[in-house]
Amino acid sequence: SRTDKAGNIILLERQLEISRVSLLAEAKKAACALHDLTDQVQDVVLYHRSSQNVEWAVADEGRSLHELQFIANHQLLLRLKGTQPLNPNAGWVSPMGGKHRGLVGLQNLGNTCYMNAAIQCLVHTPMLSDYFLQEYQFDVNCDGTWGMGGKLAVAWAELLHDIDKARMEGSDVVAPREFKRIFSDFKPQFAGWRQQDAQEFLSMFLAGLSDDVNRTEKKPFIELKDSDGRPDEEVAGEFWRAHCIRERSAVAALFSGQFKSSLRCSTCGLINMSFDPFSFLPIPIPEHHFRWVTCMVVSSASSQPGQQVVQVCARVSKSGNVKDLLHAVGGMLNLEAEELVAAEVDKGYVFRLLNAERDLSVMSDDARPWVFHAPHPERLDPIPEVPSEVLEPFTRSATPALFAVGGSSSPITGSSKATSSSSPRKKQGSATTGDGSQVVMVYLVHRRLRKVQRYFLNPYRSELFGTPVPVRLPAQCSTSQLYSTAWRLVRHLVPDLEEPTGADWPFTLSTVKRDGTACAYCSWRQGCHGCTVPWRDEAAVVTLS
Repeated sequence: SRTDKAGNIILLERQLEISRVSLLAEAKKAACALHDLTDQVQDVVLYHRSSQNVEWAVADEGRSLHELQFIANHQLLLRLKGTQPLNPNAGWVSPMGGKHRGLVGLQNLGNTCYMNAAIQCLVHTPMLSDYFLQEYQFDVNCDGTWGMGGKLAVAWAELLHDIDKARMEGSDVVAPREFKRIFSDFKPQFAGWRQQDAQEFLSMFLAGLSDDVNRTEKKPFIELKDSDGRPDEEVAGEFWRAHCIRERSAVAALFSGQFKSSLRCSTCGLINMSFDPFSFLPIPIPEHHFRWVTCMVVSSASSQPGQQVVQVCARVSKSGNVKDLLHAVGGMLNLEAEELVAAEVDKGYVFRLLNAERDLSVMSDDARPWVFHAPHPERLDPIPEVPSEVLEPFTRSATPALFAVGGSSSPITGSSKATSSSSPRKKQGSATTGDGSQVVMVYLVHRRLRKVQRYFLNPYRSELFGTPVPVRLPAQCSTSQLYSTAWRLVRHLVPDLEEPTGADWPFTLSTVKRDGTACAYCSWRQGCHGCTVPWRDEAAVVTLS
């Protein structure tokens, strides 16, 4: 900053970036260049201080910034020789005159941060603070039929005095309790300590403040003429004079403008221009045409252990759909979009598949969809073919069958047994394999059984954990292929187990409901946790649907 001829500090702050090994003489030269004082460098005296709570000190221009322990936001002050000595108690003075107010914080009375933000903006508004600290008493409208009869203006002026007094005494905060009480009487909807809208508060406060210092005691009705092809300057001046007759206050003079609007008759084509006054000009914030969607991507079991679940943030168009999201995720992870499936996951199981044509606009901003890599059956690792012996399909009703995985060799801790489950669902659309057979989606979920002390029929209660894994399989699937696929998808979770040989699988498959809590077919009275899918030495085929 710099001073004027009276030694007062002018509010003309500039930011200077300079190395700490530089001398203060170099810093003074650079600061003079910022304030257009390059030709008067020799006539400038340099002061410095570390914060506003420290007195200004004359700088030794022969020493470096590092020697003087300069830190970020260190303050420099330029004073011309021949001017009045520096007045440390003069405070900051704006170039337009008047002390700079508002260097004091406002205490948050509950959730009144909206009010504090608006007050700080008004305190820093030029001429408004000076008016209410000196001349507003002559304009207080106590007899008007609107406003607060001057109470709001007095409360605002007293708050400005409190802020000014706190600044002079070195206080850091002021509690606007009385101002809040007066304004709540004026607008009861702002009573209490709830959160409110800052613009709504500012609009109502300025309207009430303007009415309290309005010199017009009775607002006359003024009939405005049509523009009738007259120049805009003439019509605008007519509207403005009518506005000033009704609103003769300093607040209206500071916070008023005019909107130009035109009205065209669809019958005769006559155009009428009007210039309506306004105090607030809402400006829309430009929105991006894209959005960011955070997804949890579950890759196939061919990935390395530890890389099964990856969180990515994909950029997609706001007008796009789930298919666009899958293409974006596939491009980021080098995966085929046709092999990706989007779904909603809840409590360890797939709650719902997301249709590829579903618009992203219906998804909330905080939605976290899951994307699964489910290759088609012909792209899976080859599984030895076996002869077909068709068993009874597991689809006994319209309800799709579900399969659970568990076994005696699963790790048991205390009375808890770790199991897993999977569920088949038809793939959306008419998907088929290379030989023309239909493809269905099977979900593999992880389930464990915990023994409970209080129970009705079964002492074990099932619960899901971990991440579900969907897989595509042919509708006519051998039990060997079903078990082999399930093992391929979960074997990275138990790396200490050896590869099974023959029918020696470390788990069993069972039919369960969607959430894996009970059997899909048996009655709840039986307490069945899932019918076991049999594994035989001879080949067997199951029908998935």
